[in-house]
Amino acid sequence: MVTIDPGTCAIRLHRYLVVEDRGVVINPMVVDGQVRGGVTQGAAAALLERVCFGPEGQPASATLMDYLAPTAAEMCPVDIVHLQTPSRFSETGAKGTGEGGMIGAPAAVLGAINDALSDTDVRFDHIPVLPQDLSAALSKAGAAP
Repeated sequence: MVTIDPGTCAIRLHRYLVVEDRGVVINPMVVDGQVRGGVTQGAAAALLERVCFGPEGQPASATLMDYLAPTAAEMCPVDIVHLQTPSRFSETGAKGTGEGGMIGAPAAVLGAINDALSDTDVRFDHIPVLPQDLSAALSKAGAAP
């Protein structure tokens, strides 16, 4: 779930829920940290991380001033539900963890943005969605968030 500031078009994560099957969870604290890290990276891909190039093909987003990385301030609490279906292929029944958050988060955040814009004609089909992109799309459509 996201909220959109009507004045600045800033998009903020409001709620994020993850349900993953990690097999047998051996150390829940470590697994939760891996999941939250993956979700943070995926959300950053959807909301912050744009690679830009100048006219000569040189990177224009070569520093963290230009290519924004996520911090705790950009994230909301991440609720995690573990399904525990033991793996038949490992001695402990554990499965890999962490990658799922990165894979699903960009699409989940993009879907939440489009849901928040459901009363407008604006839809996004690409990431990242930056405030200036949202503002321009809303202005073009004659809408407000």
